[in-house]
Amino acid sequence: MAGAGNLLPGDLVWRAGMAQWQPAAEVEGLFPPAAVEPAWPQPMPPPAGYAPPGYAPTGFVQPGEPLPVQPLGYGSYATSGQSHRGTAIAAFVMSLIGLVICGIGLGIASIVVAHNALQGMRASGNEDGKGFALAARVIGIVGLSLWALRIVRWRLFRGF
Repeated sequence: MAGAGNLLPGDLVWRAGMAQWQPAAEVEGLFPPAAVEPAWPQPMPPPAGYAPPGYAPTGFVQPGEPLPVQPLGYGSYATSGQSHRGTAIAAFVMSLIGLVICGIGLGIASIVVAHNALQGMRASGNEDGKGFALAARVIGIVGLSLWALRIVRWRLFRGF
């Protein structure tokens, strides 16, 4: 059974002459002897007069040592507070829609929302999305200006 793989070393076995059941691993002759792993060849000693090169430390932290603090890489920044990027993107989208479709209401709303996002960025120190907020403010102002020009032109040519 052991040769076919049906018997495991932890299984209890008994045969004539045994006082009680024993694990199969303790009974001689049930399993072939364990294969001994061949020893690896030993490296050759260095030639006479050879000194190993002085390598720089690997930079790995040994157990118990504090982790080193890495400086920020080029172009990266650490965010310090709440992000107002979502508000800035919403203002940007509102300003684009206001520029194309219904400028007066969305133009004013986009300027106000962009201003709120910029104020929040200044307060939290996290300027993620600042470009969206600034673009929303500029597009909102341009959109309002274009709508104001349309109204003035309409009044001039249509009369009061």
